[in-house]
Amino acid sequence: MADAQVPGGPPGRNSRIPVPAGLVLDKPGCGWHPLVPMSELPKAYEPQAVEAKWYAAWLTGKCFEADPTSAQDGYSIVIPPPNVTGILHLGHVLNNALQDILARRARQLGKAVLWLPGTDHAGIATQTKVERQLREEDGVTRHELGREAFLKRVWEWKEKHGGIIIQQLKRLGCSCDWSRERFTMDEAYSKWVSQVFVDLFKQGLIYRGKRMVNWCPVSLTALSDEEVIMTPQRSKLYTMKYELADAPGEFIEISTTRPETLMGDSAVAVNPRDPRHVALVGRRVRRPFPPAEIPIIADDQVDLEFGTGALKITPAHDRADFEIGMRHGLEIIDVLHPDGRVHCPACPDLDGLDRLVAREIAVAKLAAMGLLLKVEEYDNNVGFSERAQVPIEPRISMQWFLKYPCVQQAAEAVASGDIQFRPARWAKTYAHWMAKLQDWCISRQLWWGHQIPVWYRRDKLEALKTAESLTMHDLTAGDLHVGVDAPADAACWVRDEDVMDTWFSSWLWPFATMADVGGTSPTMQKFYPTSDLVTGPDIIFFWVARMIMAGFRFAGGRPFKNVFFTTIIRDLQGRKMSKSLGNSPDPIDLMEKYGADALRFGLMRIAPVGSDVRFDETSIEEGRNFANKLYNACRFRQLAGDVGPAQRTLLVGLPPLYHLDIMAKLDALSAAVAASYAEYRFGEIAQLLHEFLWSECCDKFLEAVKLDLREAATPEARAVTLNTFDRVMERYLQLMSPYMPHLTEELSQRLCYVKDGEFLMRQALPTHGLLDGLDPGRIAAAQAQAADIYAAAGRMRNLKAEYKMGSRKDVRFVIKSAPAWLADESTVLALLVGAAAITLDSAYEPLKGTPAAVTPVGEVYMPLEGLIDVAAERARLTKEIERIRGEVTKCEGKLGNASFVERAPPEVVGLEQARLAEWHAKLQQLAEMLAALT
Repeated sequence: MADAQVPGGPPGRNSRIPVPAGLVLDKPGCGWHPLVPMSELPKAYEPQAVEAKWYAAWLTGKCFEADPTSAQDGYSIVIPPPNVTGILHLGHVLNNALQDILARRARQLGKAVLWLPGTDHAGIATQTKVERQLREEDGVTRHELGREAFLKRVWEWKEKHGGIIIQQLKRLGCSCDWSRERFTMDEAYSKWVSQVFVDLFKQGLIYRGKRMVNWCPVSLTALSDEEVIMTPQRSKLYTMKYELADAPGEFIEISTTRPETLMGDSAVAVNPRDPRHVALVGRRVRRPFPPAEIPIIADDQVDLEFGTGALKITPAHDRADFEIGMRHGLEIIDVLHPDGRVHCPACPDLDGLDRLVAREIAVAKLAAMGLLLKVEEYDNNVGFSERAQVPIEPRISMQWFLKYPCVQQAAEAVASGDIQFRPARWAKTYAHWMAKLQDWCISRQLWWGHQIPVWYRRDKLEALKTAESLTMHDLTAGDLHVGVDAPADAACWVRDEDVMDTWFSSWLWPFATMADVGGTSPTMQKFYPTSDLVTGPDIIFFWVARMIMAGFRFAGGRPFKNVFFTTIIRDLQGRKMSKSLGNSPDPIDLMEKYGADALRFGLMRIAPVGSDVRFDETSIEEGRNFANKLYNACRFRQLAGDVGPAQRTLLVGLPPLYHLDIMAKLDALSAAVAASYAEYRFGEIAQLLHEFLWSECCDKFLEAVKLDLREAATPEARAVTLNTFDRVMERYLQLMSPYMPHLTEELSQRLCYVKDGEFLMRQALPTHGLLDGLDPGRIAAAQAQAADIYAAAGRMRNLKAEYKMGSRKDVRFVIKSAPAWLADESTVLALLVGAAAITLDSAYEPLKGTPAAVTPVGEVYMPLEGLIDVAAERARLTKEIERIRGEVTKCEGKLGNASFVERAPPEVVGLEQARLAEWHAKLQQLAEMLAALT
């Protein structure tokens, strides 16, 4: 074994570690990149200019475009299509930044990547926007305009405003293949939607029938259960009484939250196990208005604990009441118009009123009749239309329904792990939902969307539209035409006016975006099934489960291999972000202020797996600060200049221990990052990258090697240090690239780590470590020594700080019992500590009161002679001890107060306990310092 030594360099810290003779560290392929003349980095980093420049360059270079003919393994991901009406919010930023990270990482692993973008036509949201525009600008409704003219206006709106969110995603740095951008109303995609409807209808899985649905009285359309948001409300519980028909003057007390539907009551129900009411079952009561006798029935579904235990049953306006009505054959009396106004000509004082206004009138009528007993505050959950933000109405309506296909296959795919959910706990939620599926209401009473591909014979129109159900049997009778194209004799047919639920188009998204109807394509052969899906758990039923079923039914298998569920972003108080609360910052504003990379990285660092994100803008500011730190480190390197032609020879031997240490840590970082990617721990990766640059590279390595970059250093030492920096930084920028793509591209190009005309984002990650081929034992020895130096330096700096000498450079230290190798490193240790000198003296006898610390490199002493006024320092410490004793007394007083401990929130009590422990520790430290000066 030979000792490592830079040719021409002095013996000492460059020559002490044995290394295999003749080892060449800097040959091509080991990661060294000799610098060529560089374009100087500006003094300050300007993210907006840099980000715009490199995104444009990537687009020009077609860096994002997928090649289905590539021999590389395929990696694919489809973007959850944002609404065409949408604008970027923080949830989009989190979701799409994660997808971009995955896509960029896959490119680094040498895969052919397809990240397929697009937008959803958003039936209700888009139609609502355009209808509002028509009213405000033209003073007309869509009905006055007509369907064809209205749809033309929607398309005009889409062309003008529909691309906003796409441009915002580009501003974020998303590396989607924009040449393949899809829209759910594109002609080819629409054919898929219609064909799927036709196929499922012909299999008997789609049918039309009257069912209880969720109805939006503003949008005037049916909604799926997933489009109804159950919202806590402070309501009122009304207790009233109905008179027994056969016993005038006797009553049964009834509880309800909806007296405005009283006119639709067709029974009163009690639980058969309720001793209060069981004797009344079979008798009849008088409904107050319009007057009618209705039966008292017994049903197990009645909640014994709700109100009085007796319920008014209105089958037309409550889902539970509808089920009770079906079991008992009750009359269904619809007393509401589709827009939520009362429909009851028999009660002219209520007829035509809004349902909420009618509630107050109905209550007043009951009070006037002496039938209202009491009104109580009542907390309950009310279903709200997700889009219109109004309470929905359970309503019996003629709609199209789907019996889900491939349910068993879809359930088993997740249960078996063929499709993996991350975090895994969402698999239980999925399984629970799959086990109790109800038929999906797929029709919507809108104009914007995929129109139902069903035509009725004109001469049978009324009979077919009012039929209780329509199935495949009616198709064979020739009364219906169900097909992608209109029937030949179009004049004889009338098309169904409804459109399909928006989710009925998006459940086809993974494959309908890749191939024409019923076929395949090179793209689909290469990239289907997709590799990953990144989405929110709030649409696990809306979208994820349905895509899995559609994949098995129409594409021959699972649509994706992994599903990563993002978390909900909340404010620091734990509230969901919303415009109304004013707690939802505009991501575009954040990018203008801090840069896209800072937004991405800052958000990733606070996005733990499986937990909600507590957003604070300071995290984005920290992302900006980190970007500046990386930029300044690379600018520091650039200002150090080229290593020079004379030093571009192959450097033989093992670099100094700090160089070995940082390269070993870079290799460990690469392995740790790879392991975290495998577990989808994106926040952990961000933290690893942050810690390496800030602590290991800047705070330790760059500080330790500063002497090598000063004028007095030898050219050889300078060359070794700059070479090490380049090798480490070149790979670090690759690891950071998926998180901060713009900045890393800029720095790699400016430092000439990539060849002219190439891009960092397309460079494959190295398959070998920086220190591959070196004796692991020698590397471990060097790292152990470096760790001891850094730990000792930290304790010595703390010693200076305790005596208010943190910034002084005239402090000297004496180290007893030091290892022999420390003699070569005392100069570096002094540099790290900010000391004038460090003496190694095993015979040193410190004066009484000399500050000391035990470190990994021996007993360290800091002589105070000539540095401080001992009497003044004693006085300072005594005063500080008295102050802290006062703080201890305050804390103990609070914690000794039983009222405070019992009534204060647990986190407040915990904070006070932690504060007390901190004061006690500080008090002990100061007491020891004072004792040392006595």
